[in-house]
Amino acid sequence: MTSSTTISSSQCHEHDHPGHVCNHAPSSVSESLDEIEFSRSIFAACTAHNVDRVQSILLRQKRGESPAITRDSAGYTALHYASRTGNMATCTLLLNAGADVDAKTPELGTTALMRAIQQNHLDVAKLLVSYGANLQEQNASHENVFHILALAIRDQAGSGRGVFDESESFLELATWLRNKAKVGHPGRLEALLQARDVRGQTPEEILDSAGSTETTSVALREIFLLPP
Repeated sequence: MTSSTTISSSQCHEHDHPGHVCNHAPSSVSESLDEIEFSRSIFAACTAHNVDRVQSILLRQKRGESPAITRDSAGYTALHYASRTGNMATCTLLLNAGADVDAKTPELGTTALMRAIQQNHLDVAKLLVSYGANLQEQNASHENVFHILALAIRDQAGSGRGVFDESESFLELATWLRNKAKVGHPGRLEALLQARDVRGQTPEEILDSAGSTETTSVALREIFLLPP
């Protein structure tokens, strides 16, 4: 794997991921310096949907080093950031500049596709898969894309906004993902739906674990059933 530069910043990764433990306690001076460094980085540009800034940074790359593969202090790439925010133009720029579509974060094992699915960004998910993103990747918790999808739907259904219409917003993404997993790869869909995470749960069991059957339609729940 190509080595990459790391941007150190207390602001360049989120602290709300399940299981995340933050071990750094930066001083106010170092934190201020980190914030300045981050504000100038490609990660900040991706977060701000600043496509022109991303393109400018990519064009200024030095020999042997591409901002498209640079990682922040938590191991997230610019593509992770862009996929989470759902910016198609930024994602396309990064992919064309050589971003690793299946790059994983070292601690959580998160891919850009997982972030797009978590945020219900169907167009970005389609783009990543068209560039070769692997649907069978697992994170550090042995969760595949269907586990991630089930968690996102469950969390939406169980939130303060957890009403029927909110969780149903995932139906189009879920339908596409199921069809994509099934086409051209015999047995892949079944393997993904039967896979168990570190808690021993399948995607279907995750979806049902918080009583989300009351806030999700039959059509959405059927996405997680094994094919006949």
